[in-house]
Amino acid sequence: MLVIGHRGAPALAPENTIPSFMRAIELGVDYIEFDVRASKDGRLVIMHDNTVNRTTSAGGLVSSYSLTLLRKLDAGGWFGEEFKNVRIPTVEEVLRLAKGKTAVAIHIKQEGIEDEVLNMVREFKMIHDCMILAPLTISRKVKLSEPRIPIQADLPEINPRDAIDMLAENLVDIASIHIKKLSKGLVRLCHRSGLLVNVWDVDKPEQVKECEESDVDFITTNDPKTVLETLRNLLVRN
Repeated sequence: MLVIGHRGAPALAPENTIPSFMRAIELGVDYIEFDVRASKDGRLVIMHDNTVNRTTSAGGLVSSYSLTLLRKLDAGGWFGEEFKNVRIPTVEEVLRLAKGKTAVAIHIKQEGIEDEVLNMVREFKMIHDCMILAPLTISRKVKLSEPRIPIQADLPEINPRDAIDMLAENLVDIASIHIKKLSKGLVRLCHRSGLLVNVWDVDKPEQVKECEESDVDFITTNDPKTVLETLRNLLVRN
């Protein structure tokens, strides 16, 4: 199983910030995952929510701020004093940090920025060190634009067979399933249909073991330290 650091290592540092990504890389994750939105002036920045309220010192829509103003916000103080005045990073900064150290899982959070995201990945020559997380409304377009990049999307909460067919129709390669929905049967069904499987949020040792027993391909975690230690221990026992 490959380990994806969800927004870096948010159990240890403020999510979607350089310290969080650095910690995840130091721990040895296979991918760092991050969320991409556009600022008012069209710059690609890292932010999960459509507002800055939850993870910065300010409020309002990400799209209402220019990059210059976004960069003035404190994106770490909410997590702890040692992270005070950590800034919102750009996609360029994170790709530069990750290149040669880990792969990236880029979550496109809004439509209309996908071409620019792909161009930046090409510019950094990270096509083969990347996966894209995309809503089904743009997953097909992204895959047709860059067939070399695997696409991940959430498995719709409908009949599993219909959900898998929906992912296949939209050229998705990896089905993402919440840990609470995980079953060996569902993983087998995905695999038989040609889909790899990612499971999130996997943060506890018993959840890691459940994923291993279910033959999951990727684990997405908020706590890569715990997950990687658990995987090492399982490897020793086996």
